Amino acid sequence: MAAGDKVTSGQIGPQNSLLGASFGSVTTLANGDYVVHSGRANTVTGYAITRCSGTAPTIGPVSPLNSLVGNNSNELSVARVIPLGDSSFVVDIPAWHNNRGAVTWVGPSGLTGIVSAANSLVGSSENDLLGSNALISLGPDPIGTPMNGGVIATGNGNYIVTSPYWSNGSMHEAGAVSLGHPGRLIGTVNADNSVMGSVAGGGGDLVSAYDTLRDRLVVGQPDANRVTILGPHLTPPQFDLNQHGLTGSWFNPATAGQGLEVEVYPDAGGSGKPVLFGGWFTFDAAGAGNPRWYAMQGAPAAAPGTFDVDIATGYGGAFAQPPVVVGSVVGHGTLTFNDCNSGVLSYTLNDGASRSGAMPLARLIANVTCTASGDRGPAGSYLLSGSWFEPVTSGQGLIIEVNPVQPYLFAAWYTFMPNGSGENGADGQRWYTLQLGALTNGDTYIEQIGIYTASGGKFDAPAPVNVQQVGTANLSIDSCQSLTLSYVFYAGVNAGQTGSVHLVRTGPVPAGCSL
Repeated sequence: MAAGDKVTSGQIGPQNSLLGASFGSVTTLANGDYVVHSGRANTVTGYAITRCSGTAPTIGPVSPLNSLVGNNSNELSVARVIPLGDSSFVVDIPAWHNNRGAVTWVGPSGLTGIVSAANSLVGSSENDLLGSNALISLGPDPIGTPMNGGVIATGNGNYIVTSPYWSNGSMHEAGAVSLGHPGRLIGTVNADNSVMGSVAGGGGDLVSAYDTLRDRLVVGQPDANRVTILGPHLTPPQFDLNQHGLTGSWFNPATAGQGLEVEVYPDAGGSGKPVLFGGWFTFDAAGAGNPRWYAMQGAPAAAPGTFDVDIATGYGGAFAQPPVVVGSVVGHGTLTFNDCNSGVLSYTLNDGASRSGAMPLARLIANVTCTASGDRGPAGSYLLSGSWFEPVTSGQGLIIEVNPVQPYLFAAWYTFMPNGSGENGADGQRWYTLQLGALTNGDTYIEQIGIYTASGGKFDAPAPVNVQQVGTANLSIDSCQSLTLSYVFYAGVNAGQTGSVHLVRTGPVPAGCSL
């Protein structure tokens, strides 16, 4: 209960202390901050990881608002905290999501919320036990001690993740080695972020050594007669934008509560030339917490991995009814994908006061088919993901992600106030998110999807966001190009509204989609 040179006194309580149901360990960091591994307050077996400042007390109950938590109560019970020597640290969580395993990097600003593929490196299937501290044959680390699996700090802020159980949950079946450089590794283990054993016995025979001078990891696969180098000083392969696999939900973890929904149409501009369409749900710049949204569309730019996009918005519509709203271009930007799990939106807007900035992006839900060289399959219900609208109310619609890997449905609904008019201007805009977990791949009728509204945020800036469920929806999938969304609102500005919208795709049906 001390912070810096100050000592907290008085009766222990939420006004001066961090409160948990139980406390497991405290780990100190190089800059004086510390990390608490604890049981969450008001739960029986829930566990959490909380980064605490060394100069000001961290107070109140442990919760997802101030801590990193798991999907269920026991996932973080055996988590390990590994300091990286530079004020950042990694959390090793082999029990995450039915023992798939997760390794989460936490920087100086901390990380809160639920562990997922959007903020962590995660296993590909059950019992991968990513980062488990089991024996794997590796060379010496930079200080000459044996590397026996798990997560190893390299001493310069980077880290190595060794996963001998990766692929089919059998020791030495395949195995994987990943390098966190610099900082965050996110998404499922794949060829873009890891070296993977490819033959029976491959995991046990993976050998590696960290090259301190060149700041890279050299991984050998004797059975495959191959050596792979992971590190920052290599020329990356050209990232293929011409793939549906980039379609989905993206957000900036520092401004959670707002984000982008994106669809990429391969070959829509000609052979090998994709077209991107997206929606940006955010808040007003004045900080009043009112919803704002934009649409964007573009084609590949000269810069690798980058789309040039026009940014538009629309005013004067009415919720789920005519008139048709014609959008107006209010800015320009670039959307760059560094890989399948991270990117940057750079923008300049002129709707009112001029604004510009660059927003780092991460996937909200797990990658399904994206790789650096193009889509991999099978995709299943993921091919239903994309942009949908009702022609009689064009100018509003939904961008949906159906994710069979997580599994999860997430959508953003871009619309307007009920009985809106042109006089409302930007204040007449509304957006909702639709969210549901535990999907079954192949479902054609999805019930009880939560409809949520958000308020209190600030355009592209950290601010507390109040999220409230205001209704439920059912989704009937009639075909790969036709959906029916039925909704019931019981709270918010739409309280009492019920009805259905008949949606068609904004663009072409992805190749391979079938019911």
